[in-house]
Amino acid sequence: MKILCSISTKNRYDNYLPMALMSVINQTRKVDHLTIYDDNDAPRDLRESEVYVHLFRLMDEKWGSGKWDVTSTDKKGQHYNHQRGNTTPGYDAVWRIDDDTVAEPDVLEKLEAQMVEGVGAVGGSVLTPPVYPAPMCATKIADIYTKPNRQWFRIDKTEEIEHLHCSFLYRTGIANYDLRLSKKAHREETMFTYAIKLKGYRVLITPCITYHLKSQSGGIRSDNDKRDYDHDEAIFRGWLGFKETKKRLYVLNNGLGDHLQFLQAITPEPDATVACCYPEILTRAGHKNLVSIAQAQQMVNVDDYDVYAWAGRRQWKGTLIDAFREMYRSL
Repeated sequence: MKILCSISTKNRYDNYLPMALMSVINQTRKVDHLTIYDDNDAPRDLRESEVYVHLFRLMDEKWGSGKWDVTSTDKKGQHYNHQRGNTTPGYDAVWRIDDDTVAEPDVLEKLEAQMVEGVGAVGGSVLTPPVYPAPMCATKIADIYTKPNRQWFRIDKTEEIEHLHCSFLYRTGIANYDLRLSKKAHREETMFTYAIKLKGYRVLITPCITYHLKSQSGGIRSDNDKRDYDHDEAIFRGWLGFKETKKRLYVLNNGLGDHLQFLQAITPEPDATVACCYPEILTRAGHKNLVSIAQAQQMVNVDDYDVYAWAGRRQWKGTLIDAFREMYRSL
């Protein structure tokens, strides 16, 4: 398995990020590549910092040259950065780790050991000392508002769970990060890993420890705008509410010709919902459960339904009709 380590960092150059990097360097299972997504408000050339010069030299010494990079970002939030990692060609899995966490040396080795066929994501304990005995914890998405996250406590056995938090290993290309979220990307890990489960893959927790130092500055706490959390929570509730209905959704956020090609490819189920730009085309074909693209955006990330992006990622050589069929088989 070829593993990319993805770290999104913001305003933590001089305190937490070096510790996170050192914990990646010291892993018993070496990463195949490390990408640092630089989301800082005032980016710096880290090669001018003595501390980072030594860290980069250690990476070269332990991994070989060309195994790391620092990538500039559009400053839209860590979910955008992790989505870039998720879609980077050539990797089977991504180990995402926050810039204020410190992983024990065997974390990646233990996570990879559980990544057998049928497993889409696996995480370990993400502890913020002092650590207390685990109470009744949330292992189901339905418990997210009433019980604490299971990863906040010590894990003593491998078991199945419905969603993960903070840092975990996942297979690339199964699900997408929801880019509707604000720069704080509240709930992004929950939505991403639960989407992996909904695709039919197992999501696991296993005994290993990453310490979350939970910096009170930098990252999503670079400002205290509560409106971002409210915005993201509303998106999460709408998304989860739709997922729980288990109804089929088709999204045609494209041209008139694409609508006609879609109808040649797929006959939507009677209870399916179709979001479209040309409702008269669907109405003429006998479909009644129609909504606007704006309404669909309250339920899902419509980018997941972009047939052209789907085809581009796969270097699709077939017809658009077949692309529609294959994409909706995988959704």
